[in-house]
Amino acid sequence: LALSGAVFTPAVGAVVHRTDAGGELRGASGIVVAGHTGTFSVEFVDGTCASVFGECVQRSFVFKEYIAAWAAADALLSQVLIDTPAGEFDHDLSRIAGCEDDYLCVVFTPYFSYEPYVDFSYVHNSRFESGDPINANDYTYILTLPTSVDTSGSEGNSAVWAVWSKDGANGEINEPGTLILSILSGGLLMLSQRSRRMRY
Repeated sequence: LALSGAVFTPAVGAVVHRTDAGGELRGASGIVVAGHTGTFSVEFVDGTCASVFGECVQRSFVFKEYIAAWAAADALLSQVLIDTPAGEFDHDLSRIAGCEDDYLCVVFTPYFSYEPYVDFSYVHNSRFESGDPINANDYTYILTLPTSVDTSGSEGNSAVWAVWSKDGANGEINEPGTLILSILSGGLLMLSQRSRRMRY
């Protein structure tokens, strides 16, 4: 997973894709998000920010910093919006709840709101084409839109909100500063060890 130039490769657990009777992907659980302990669940919900989260305010969001929301979006792209035995969710995108377009599905993970705008990371998931094992059109991004944006309207038939929750009591969210410091300290330790080897 790529975040702001740093590369994370968390161990992927047993992600469970939740589908309805018609085979439409409603969400998933057991998702590993880089920089966080435990696992997370996600549900795909249509509507406005306020109607989906109760209030379109930061305290309503599980991830409250852009680096955390970006990591969550990246986890969706690599662990959830993929072709699985439960369904081809990178090939037939209309099988993802909230996305009626067969070629594009955009998923919003909000992390900050200041009326009349909301900041979120989003997953741009385009249809997987045969013979193209790495789809260059699949990516994560940071965006700001009016809080009034409605994914259930005619203009939002390719977009849906990601409503996140922690699995059990072990999904504590590390502060981005702690995450970055951990990365830096690990890098400094490696440099220190290398320096010692060179001197002796």
